[in-house]
Order: sequence, then C-alpha cells, then structure tokens
Amino acid sequence: MKNIVFILAVIGSFVCVKAQTKRQVECVRSVPTPILNKESFPQKTFTMAKGKGNPAEQIGYEKVKLSKSTRLTVINRGCENYTLIFRFETGGFTHNLEDEEFWFNKAVALMDEVIKGIRPADLSLIKRGTKALRTLINNERQLKFDDYVNFGGEEIKDIIAVNAPKRLERGKYQIEISYSVGPL
Repeated sequence: MKNIVFILAVIGSFVCVKAQTKRQVECVRSVPTPILNKESFPQKTFTMAKGKGNPAEQIGYEKVKLSKSTRLTVINRGCENYTLIFRFETGGFTHNLEDEEFWFNKAVALMDEVIKGIRPADLSLIKRGTKALRTLINNERQLKFDDYVNFGGEEIKDIIAVNAPKRLERGKYQIEISYSVGPL
C-alpha cells in the first residue's frame, strides 16, 4: 500500500511539473519575420534561433552591412513582449563612453539611416519611439543608459531604451536601441 501511495505521489508531482513547464513555454506572439525591406537592403540576411531561457521563444536575426564601417543586426524577439533591438557596430570616431548626450544623438542618427527601409508593419513603432528619443534629447532631460522610457500605452506599453555603448576591437563601438511593446 505504501508503494502505491508513493507511486501515485510521484506521478502526481510529474504531472504538476509538466503542466508548469508547459505554461512557462507558451509564447503569445507569432514567429518573428524580417522587418527590413529587401529593396532597401538587398544584402541582408535573416536567420532564426530558439530562446535560451524559453525554448518556445523564437528569435529572428537580421544582419546587414550599412557602410564600410557600420554593420547592423536587428534582433526580433519576445513572447509576452514584442521587442526589436537594433545593434549597430560602427566606428570612425572616438568618444567617452559615459557621454549620454553624444550616444543618444548617435543612436538617433543611426536609426534615421535605417528607418526608410523598415517594413510598414513596424514603421509606426520605430518612428514614434525615435521621435520620443529626440524629444528626450531636445528637452535636455537627464539621459540615462538602459533607462526604459514609456512613450505610449498604459496596459500595453510602448518602450524605448538606449543601452550603454560598448567599445569593441579595432576602434569600433556597439550602440544598441531597443523598441518594445507589451506585455501582450
């Protein structure tokens, strides 16, 4: 009798763990698709990968060379949030990594270069987020790296952030701007 109770307890706990794992894995949003127009960026590539923390999350990676010194990777991810991360690797200048105003202006300038080639479905979010970023810069608000700024929505928020720049090899810098919507 003790063995039967033990076996039932083990089976019950397995079912509970399985159900909890399934809940963690469900992904609200659909499969990521390319956001850069092929007409504007004919050399772009698009690949998919699974999320490390959530195997149901699929992450899209678009890569394109914008100029001799600038590469762009767009990371399209999220399950409960929809997030587009624009990761620029660029060079041709040197600057203090702590100068928020310089890097925020650089982020806006880089986004202005790619905005023309973003598919219409994502264009509104990117334009509104970039406009909000410009407003922050122009209002001389204390700019902070990694500070999430809500530029629309109460329940489902529209958020933009500029991550702290990183110095890379050979005089290059990484500048990252993220646009998010959520939770969905």
